Amino acid sequence: MSTAGLHRRHDAPFKVGAVDYRLLPGDVDFADVVVSHISTNFDRSAFQQDPNIWFPLDRLREMAANDEIGGVSRWHYSFMGAQPNHEALADTGEEVGRLLAADGVDVALLLPV
Repeated sequence: MSTAGLHRRHDAPFKVGAVDYRLLPGDVDFADVVVSHISTNFDRSAFQQDPNIWFPLDRLREMAANDEIGGVSRWHYSFMGAQPNHEALADTGEEVGRLLAADGVDVALLLPV
């Protein structure tokens, strides 16, 4: 999971105060992933140089290939960070928790950006 406002090019961009999420498939190509985080203090250059800094999917794939972890989830979740009201995310968080459990995910990484 990431709070960088990541999504695929054809997905709707995040808007200010968004409490929904975007799905990123486990086989997504980073060339298809864009950032719509709204913070003016947000430096996007690191993502352009290496998307794994914000969302280490390639590293997880490598770890799975080396049997260091059991596998990589078929779905990943991206949220808009910089939320002034964290309580507004409670329902969405519970929903994503249920979806992760249904996919058999044992451990989830939350990457705050």
